[in-house]
Amino acid sequence: MNGYEVMREEVVREEVVRKEVVRDMPNSYLLLFFSFSLPRSIICYLLFVILALPAQASQPWWYTLEQGKKHYRDGSYGSALLSFEDARRQRREMYERMEKDLIELMSIAEVRRLGDSLVRVDDFARQRRYDSAVAALEEIYYRFPGENFSNSANAALAALGSLKNYPEAEYWIGETYRVEGELVLAVNQFQKAFDMRSLLESPGFDINLLYKIADIRKIRQEYTEMERTLLSIIAGDSLWSAVEEDGKVTENTFARNAMIRTLNNEGIGRFLSLYRYDNKQVEQAHRQL
Repeated sequence: MNGYEVMREEVVREEVVRKEVVRDMPNSYLLLFFSFSLPRSIICYLLFVILALPAQASQPWWYTLEQGKKHYRDGSYGSALLSFEDARRQRREMYERMEKDLIELMSIAEVRRLGDSLVRVDDFARQRRYDSAVAALEEIYYRFPGENFSNSANAALAALGSLKNYPEAEYWIGETYRVEGELVLAVNQFQKAFDMRSLLESPGFDINLLYKIADIRKIRQEYTEMERTLLSIIAGDSLWSAVEEDGKVTENTFARNAMIRTLNNEGIGRFLSLYRYDNKQVEQAHRQL
């Protein structure tokens, strides 16, 4: 066997081995494998693009927010701020895409003839396999009670549009500004999060936002604004002010009148033995006022 035949046999053997390796390799490494003849710097760049970028793109917005919280706890406030802003952007992009899918479905002539019936629009999307629109509807049903829409497709679409807001991200952006001393930016972020309070996932966190705003007003010696904020907290206490529940305005005048009568007729000792104020959410607001 001459030298050429030996070389050809080695090439064939290497090609067989190569095919076996490629067959067992994940698809994400194929490009790097076939780029063995490229400069090392280009190979490293391709490896970054293949492995790093898809992993980042697959992260949901809530995971990005949690990453920001970790950076915040570690004191890396710049990285935390970037993560919180990315989480806000990712959530907005996702719900904008869902909103677009649902609008496209509702723009179909057949769907328009169905009227504003959410049930009929939902049935049409499922029967005709408009999967992206069905996913948008499923997200709406997950986030909101069905009775909120009164079987109105347009009401459901409006609710989906509101989900583009992310109050938790706005809050954490404000927290980052606060620890860095940017109090004006921080209070604006807290106010923005409070305005989106209907989307907060933690019940009662809107009161915490108001306390944050009041604390900054106090630091900046904006006492009028601080008082207004604390009074808005107390407004949620049915013992001292009227509160709307289930569409009805209620005021606990009976308990308040009984307390006043006991205090006037039997003194502070009897009053303190009978009554305890246990509304921890608004107690601090009473103390500061």
